[in-house]
Amino acid sequence: VSNNMANMNSDSRRRRRSNIPSPGALVTAAVVAYGGYRVVSWAWNQWNGMREEEDTEFHSSDRQPRAAATNNRNSPGQQQWRLRRARLERCRNETTTALKDFLPTLRRAIESETNTTTETKLLKKLRADKVNGILPKEHQERDLWDSIKAQAFTRMISTAYAHTILFLVLTTQVNLLGGRLFDEQMDNHASSQSLGDDSVASDRMGSYQASHRLVLTRTYEYFFQRGIATLAKTVERAVGDVLADWDVTDPASMHTSREMVEEAVSKIRDAVEGRNGRRRSRRPRSMIRFLLPPETGLDAPVPDELAQTILDETWDLMESPVLEDAQRDCLDITFDLMRDEGWGAIFTHSDSPRHTSSAWTTKPLANVITQLKRASNSFYKAPETLMLDARPVANVYVSAMERIPSVLELADVSFN
Repeated sequence: VSNNMANMNSDSRRRRRSNIPSPGALVTAAVVAYGGYRVVSWAWNQWNGMREEEDTEFHSSDRQPRAAATNNRNSPGQQQWRLRRARLERCRNETTTALKDFLPTLRRAIESETNTTTETKLLKKLRADKVNGILPKEHQERDLWDSIKAQAFTRMISTAYAHTILFLVLTTQVNLLGGRLFDEQMDNHASSQSLGDDSVASDRMGSYQASHRLVLTRTYEYFFQRGIATLAKTVERAVGDVLADWDVTDPASMHTSREMVEEAVSKIRDAVEGRNGRRRSRRPRSMIRFLLPPETGLDAPVPDELAQTILDETWDLMESPVLEDAQRDCLDITFDLMRDEGWGAIFTHSDSPRHTSSAWTTKPLANVITQLKRASNSFYKAPETLMLDARPVANVYVSAMERIPSVLELADVSFN
């Protein structure tokens, strides 16, 4: 543990000594621009919503009988507590909405790193050649299947990791910004400053927009341009090691079981996360290594006080035990749901009298590989059954992660 902590501290120091890359990719520029627009719109709605709720909460005692003024529910502390809870709920909704906006970009980035179009075309050509009596070269078909196998598993598992990273960082930053807004508005109220001047409010929201553009650029530029590629390569190496003996052309591969896939996914996680099985006898590796380059200019001055504050607090929280707990819990529930909602559906309960009711049918490995995309695709759709109380729903993963106690703690710590 001490070595890992020393390495983490060393990495942190290195990250803070050099310069961050400047904006380049068009897709990143579009994400930053849209993110800035969305956050200022959200902040403006928070500001106006705050004013409306203040009229209801802080001045309600003026409309109450004198005896009721002593009621604890109407005390300033209780009123502020209720307003704070309302802000946290808004932050949770905005995190989901922001994540939904990022999903198309996430999908394109991962699919570009795990493209099997060429291998699939060559495999189809080999099959056509066989029909015409042309035999493939030795190992040619197996090599193509090995490549498709590696990319299919890499796409599915990389999606789970990248989606979790995005969710945790957005949870942190949206709550940081929401808490900053809340504190400023509470200070304004305590000092009897008016929140009703729309021109002043509009200027302030404009400054929040500019600040958050910087935050988005510093946070997500590297992740979408290079971090996801690094993540995919890391996962692919683990997939190659764990599935080295999985050969589609081997007759034994006709009986691939659900238990075999689950065990393989768990071993791949062990390699990527530095786990020692489910026992976790050592500190897991942080996913922040895919969000930040090895050398970044986090100590380079940012010409925006709010942006610098959010960035500093973001990285402090990303390296905290609170984030470590949330990361572990989010990854566990994500991989469990990906099995239940995604690749697990490939297998069905066996009706054979030789099996118990809990046993699963086996499938050819080739069939399993080609259907893994259903697990990857499950991150990009919102089941209608999850539309509760008209809240924004990204997918089953976000709906589950946002309720985890460690995630609620991360949001609360970020908001404070």
